[in-house]
Amino acid sequence: MGALYPKKRDQVIASVNSRVRKTSHKYGIEVPTSIDHAKKIYASNGNRLWQDAFEKEMKNVAVAVEILEHGKPIPIG
Repeated sequence: MGALYPKKRDQVIASVNSRVRKTSHKYGIEVPTSIDHAKKIYASNGNRLWQDAFEKEMKNVAVAVEILEHGKPIPIG
């Protein structure tokens, strides 16, 4: 595909952006867009359900990761 002219490029970008839905609420509940945003939402309503789930998930993922010492060879596979 050749290079797009600036006007055509702007039209393509505008059409793509119009098709992308930006969801801020789902089923009447505000959907966080980042970890900091989620912490702010749940601090305002006084629960830690999301933070507890996030911490549990990170603990479960940490089991699958092995941190190697400096100079230790990388295992095969």
